[in-house]
Amino acid sequence: MSEEKRNMAASVKARLLKIAKANEVDYTRILQRYAQERFLHRLSVSTFRSNLVLKGAMMFLAHGLPNLRPTKDIDFLGTAISNDPDTIKAIVKQISSISYNDGIIFDEQGLKISLINEDAEYYGVRIIIPWYIEKTKGNLQLDIGFGDRVLNGPTEVKFPTLLDHNQPLIMVYSKESALAEKLQIIVSLNYETSRMKDFYDIYYLCSHSSFKLENILNATKETFYHRNTTLQDIEIIFSTEFITNKEKQTQWKAFLSRNRLKEEIGFTDLMRKLKTFFDPLLESNKNLVWNPKQWSWKNIE
Repeated sequence: MSEEKRNMAASVKARLLKIAKANEVDYTRILQRYAQERFLHRLSVSTFRSNLVLKGAMMFLAHGLPNLRPTKDIDFLGTAISNDPDTIKAIVKQISSISYNDGIIFDEQGLKISLINEDAEYYGVRIIIPWYIEKTKGNLQLDIGFGDRVLNGPTEVKFPTLLDHNQPLIMVYSKESALAEKLQIIVSLNYETSRMKDFYDIYYLCSHSSFKLENILNATKETFYHRNTTLQDIEIIFSTEFITNKEKQTQWKAFLSRNRLKEEIGFTDLMRKLKTFFDPLLESNKNLVWNPKQWSWKNIE
């Protein structure tokens, strides 16, 4: 490593540590966020910028939403590219090898790839890329899925940066399709799901964003049809038996504790609030808009 790059790496670590202390956030979380951000920068200047659409928890940051839950990975939808693992590996290697004076090095030669099909969410590939900032090291995880359609998107968005770098311009999932996919996963797995992050992410989006019901309905219908799920099955997860399920209540508390999230809402109350949001999907009036501050639907004037 050259003296210039060594000095940059040391400067980056010092500034990230200052951010961690100022925000009372674990330093390793800030380092991981920085690694994720810098990979997105390399993606944004590569020839594959339009082929990897950002989704998942990192999408929230791109849409300007606050207080992101911790996430160890970056989720993408692969579009207009082969889902062949060797092809994906070559693409990610090429992106990772892009040099930039931001103090971090991605070890594309140490890249590892595997197939994923977690909880029947989607077919895809998982890639682990080692990274280094001076002598500090970690692993970046990319989960790339295929086959889903994005309604009301994808859109081109500037991703916020921790330091004074230019904001990467990347393609990002719509919030409507993100909600629809997370709802579909919950509904399809219902009692078998242990993915409390899906409940949290839906609650988070509904708490911070306004939506037109028509857009939510269209995205939900498209996603449920594509994934062979019946819309009426939504009623299962809002039944008294489900929302008062002891196992789900325990899983929810454990999720909040493990991720150091300060939400004080219990699982039963959470599901009652989500029921308010999703109930109109099965009703006739579609001319509604969501008010997150009042937690209610209103007629569009």
